[in-house]
Amino acid sequence: MKKIIYISFVSLLCINISLSQQTDSSQIEFLQKAPPLVREYYRVFDSLAHPTWNIPLPEKWSNAELKKYASMIYDANEYDPIAKRKFDDNRYRAAKDAQASYVVRNVDVFQEIEKRLPKKYERLINLSYFMTIVVDDIETIQLPSWDHPTEILTRIIIHGRVTEVWKGKTYNASDNVTCYYDADWNYRGFTKGNSYIIALHPVFSKRTNSFVLRLGGYNTVQEVVFPIQNNDIIDESNLFGLGKTVTRKTFIDSLTSTINEIKSWRNLAP
Repeated sequence: MKKIIYISFVSLLCINISLSQQTDSSQIEFLQKAPPLVREYYRVFDSLAHPTWNIPLPEKWSNAELKKYASMIYDANEYDPIAKRKFDDNRYRAAKDAQASYVVRNVDVFQEIEKRLPKKYERLINLSYFMTIVVDDIETIQLPSWDHPTEILTRIIIHGRVTEVWKGKTYNASDNVTCYYDADWNYRGFTKGNSYIIALHPVFSKRTNSFVLRLGGYNTVQEVVFPIQNNDIIDESNLFGLGKTVTRKTFIDSLTSTINEIKSWRNLAP
């Protein structure tokens, strides 16, 4: 059964992207320029928005199948997470308009990954950027909540300089990066001039009608901010399972080996 389902996915690799996507010439141009491994994500996951099955499919995938699809998400997120978000929005909208049931979404894959593997895998696949920064400046602003205008939010904006990139093709060492988190997440905060490994995710801002970078996406800040102190790295939530304080080399070795492992999943489930 699983083999038949997977073969049907592979046969759909050559289909065109959905009609809603074809109407956007910039998206077509993006696909033409994207690397083959990235194009594979859009073709396969577009086919998963047109289900012919009536079961929660990721639950039925073998570990090899699940990992292969997860690696496709990793590739697309690493290459251009904003373009990916736009494509996914079109895909989900088309599926909703067609009243399709059992559509396979990224979140369905993430939930299944978390059931079977340590949390660090989901975070590295889901979150779009992992980088080391030096904090240049910190702003604190207050603004009304989008959904509840009478509620005032305190937002912390971090301006940093990238020194190393572990995931994400958009940024390079020496680039400037700006990101934010909301104070109600109760993170203890950043210190100007200090270095941190951070994970970022683009989210759409209704205020600016554009994408902005948020620390941790929809996850807690503490899980995705790793202060560097005296050549040690602080992993407060022990996301990588190495302890809360670990040498920089040990942490980086674990980070890079896990990334390489996820990338190797592309070759699974022939």
